[in-house]
Amino acid sequence: MPLIDLPAVVAAGAHAAGAHAAAVTSPGTILLLALILALVHLVGTRLPLFRVVPLHRWTSFAGGVSLAYVFLEVFPELAAHQAHLLESGLAPGFLENHTYLMALAGLVSFYSLDIFRLRQRRAEAAAGQVVPEGTVVRATFWIRITAFAVLNLIFGALLDEVSHLSLLSCGLFVLAVVLHFFVIDTSVQEVDARLFHRYGRWLLAGAVLLGSLLGLLAPPDSALLTVVWSFLAGSVILNVLRRELPEANHTCYRSFLAGCGLFAAILFLA
Repeated sequence: MPLIDLPAVVAAGAHAAGAHAAAVTSPGTILLLALILALVHLVGTRLPLFRVVPLHRWTSFAGGVSLAYVFLEVFPELAAHQAHLLESGLAPGFLENHTYLMALAGLVSFYSLDIFRLRQRRAEAAAGQVVPEGTVVRATFWIRITAFAVLNLIFGALLDEVSHLSLLSCGLFVLAVVLHFFVIDTSVQEVDARLFHRYGRWLLAGAVLLGSLLGLLAPPDSALLTVVWSFLAGSVILNVLRRELPEANHTCYRSFLAGCGLFAAILFLA
């Protein structure tokens, strides 16, 4: 659903680290980055550090980092890439803000998944249908895990672009995505932890690895990257804010502010 995001950090990291830094590109680097991201899903929420600092504090901190990237780096980069999209002919020239429309589409798409399932449950209740709670939980789980797997597939495909950046930029990207994956994993585990550990984490990890292979075999066009980047930025915003809603989840407001403030400071000082 970031995003941290994020594939958007591909361009954001380059802006922060400098365009002339040494690149670290190679197929081995791409696969290594993919493996690191995949391992987050497999073992991330089981790390011993969560016995010292509660998981909900980490996910709130990660959410703050994600939003800092989106609003302070991603959206400015979208504005910079707007001219490139217009020159490529990928979108009509009169559609001056189409990158922002794609970000809005990403947000609306993931919000629509939640609304669709909510209305389905209400319709079943209104019709007097008794649906076992386990069935509802499984349906919600698979809707979310499928959506996040698609995002992970795209994350993996974008690793070819990340590998052309400097070591610092790659590090920023990996750190940002790792933290965002904590948000994703926590969100899915809150639906059904058993299904996540048995199926979900393997599906998410496999999607990243598969995406990296697809990116190596058929690197996406730069104009298409901009469109995808915009879409993912919107999805990250919704996924983070949905996780941070205080009435619905166990969160830590101070950790969230710390994540926002720390990464905002890094971006301004870079």
